[in-house]
Amino acid sequence: MGIEDALVLSTVLKATREAILASGGSRHDREARIRAALRSYSDVRLGRTQWLVRNTRTAADLFQWQHPEVGSDADAFAREITWRFRHIWDGDVDEMARKALDGLTSLEQADDD
Repeated sequence: MGIEDALVLSTVLKATREAILASGGSRHDREARIRAALRSYSDVRLGRTQWLVRNTRTAADLFQWQHPEVGSDADAFAREITWRFRHIWDGDVDEMARKALDGLTSLEQADDD
């Protein structure tokens, strides 16, 4: 998740830096663009990272055979833990970066209006 965060954040910050350099905007413009970049990053990443926090606690219960619905059922454990791992493994970080850039563009346009 940290690597995903770094990629998405660096993508929106790079685009923001390029936009600032191209516009030569005022301090207020630079600050607004940076706030928009951080907001877009958070909009894309927050749900996924909070999912990880919640599911890490559940995974700990699963690994310790303490999950109330799974207990020591190995087949149920395999289904539950595989589902959680797949959610992590199958995340499309390039798509997240694209969404953050799209969100950044939308936020910048809204600020211009």
